[in-house]
Amino acid sequence: MTVPGKGRALEYDVVIPNHNGAGFVCDAITAVLGQTVPPRHVIVVDDASTDDSVDVLRRSFESVRVLRSARNLGFGGAVNLGLACTSAPFVAILNSDARPRPDWAEQLGSVVVEHDVWALGSILVSPDGRVESAGDCCLHDGTTAKLGNGCSESELRSDPYEVFAAPGAAPVLRRSVMVELGGYDETYRMYFEDIDLAFRARQAGHRSVVVPSARVEHDLARSSTSFRAAALIARNSIRCAVLNQTPLSARRLALVAAGGVRDAVRRRYLLPFVVGRMRGVLSLPTLLRRRRDRLGPAPAPTDALLGSVW
Repeated sequence: MTVPGKGRALEYDVVIPNHNGAGFVCDAITAVLGQTVPPRHVIVVDDASTDDSVDVLRRSFESVRVLRSARNLGFGGAVNLGLACTSAPFVAILNSDARPRPDWAEQLGSVVVEHDVWALGSILVSPDGRVESAGDCCLHDGTTAKLGNGCSESELRSDPYEVFAAPGAAPVLRRSVMVELGGYDETYRMYFEDIDLAFRARQAGHRSVVVPSARVEHDLARSSTSFRAAALIARNSIRCAVLNQTPLSARRLALVAAGGVRDAVRRRYLLPFVVGRMRGVLSLPTLLRRRRDRLGPAPAPTDALLGSVW
């Protein structure tokens, strides 16, 4: 188990995907460059921005490598492009609207990490001081949830603990495992690609751990708010369940398909929710073929992959 102790300074690169984030991505980079344990390299992948992101980045940060994609690759595609340019043992995947606290990397390096731990997670905190996520968990009905959502920082446990997946705005991932797994599945475009990757890592025998003393401030959904984003969330939750849940039962699929309806009504995005759900259902034949290719004849049951929670 990963435990507090005399860990070694974290050796890591940082990859920041950016799409039209000129107004806030500089804050993320400044937070990274101000770490007490700095990264080897910082790579920003500009995902076909139509604002002045690239000019701002190149003018403001001489030490940061900026990769510009001519077409929009989606979050997963942008991360994979940046991953190919890294070399450190660990790679931090940082959202453009996330700002690690100055001792973030130092805290992550303060634990002894066993060989089967592939992901180190942080506590995501909103600007008002409430916890956004203390880890991602996958529930037995096929849905997902964020641990600690809405609680105060003082309510968190202090010792490292295992989770299904590290919070997606700032996971620090073992580079060799990322390469072994082929990186993010780019067909997701945005959302659930991190949960999908966590499933694949668990199937391969790797674990994720959250270090509660490592904190990251995150402006939830600031970098992606649109009809299309809401539809992708609705579509991708079905995609992720079909590709990874084992066994895949009609009840599980029905729960995933129905999940989120009340929240969509409350937040007034029912139309994109329905559009996304329909797209997910219509893609079932393709997804089932991919599932057979991915999982093989005897995949481990989902219940065995979930990991402990706090």
